[in-house]
Amino acid sequence: MGNILNVLCIIGIGLISWMLIYAIVFFAIKPIIDIKFNSINAEVNSIEYVLFNAYKQNYNYRIAKRTFDFIMSINLIILLSPIMTFEAVTLKIFFGKVLETKKILGYKGKIIESKIFYSPKDSACGRFFKYTKLYQTPLLFDLLKGNFTLIGLWKFGQHYDERYEKIYCKYEKPGIISLPSILSNSELCGKYEDYYLKNRGIIMDILILFGAAIIMPSE
Repeated sequence: MGNILNVLCIIGIGLISWMLIYAIVFFAIKPIIDIKFNSINAEVNSIEYVLFNAYKQNYNYRIAKRTFDFIMSINLIILLSPIMTFEAVTLKIFFGKVLETKKILGYKGKIIESKIFYSPKDSACGRFFKYTKLYQTPLLFDLLKGNFTLIGLWKFGQHYDERYEKIYCKYEKPGIISLPSILSNSELCGKYEDYYLKNRGIIMDILILFGAAIIMPSE
């Protein structure tokens, strides 16, 4: 009994520590993130859209990005496996369906049949999964396989902008996180993708990663 209490105390201390760290990071970084994203929005809205047929390819960046994606996918799958198991069991018991398939346009036009958790409409469970993005956790296996990247193009962009299929997907993979999904503006999807491809790099990816944690996108 004593050992169980010790383990629970350690877990509790760990959770409280992570919550404190997140709170510190949130209040310290949020103003900077807000300023930067406001600047991006202002730039995207103020310029006329120019169609680029070629974007720079930095192969050292691509190698570093793929390495990061691989390491992150393994760690996140292990970390979130209890939550994914709980999701799967809950959906199976109450709704009889666990997964659904989404066809997504991938890198260089490859069609990816990705699995996500079933999100029942008009139910508290479905709304919770949508709000917390937990329904997307199976995409981590696509991240592990290299079909996705953690930070990339909007995975549903082909439904909103024809340039996605003709140009953008030739230069980058769909991302679990992206500028359009964070800023929640499908009408400017093409401009955001264009901005990302022209400015992508480690610093931009870190900015988007922090933005996803702080802004809580509504995709």
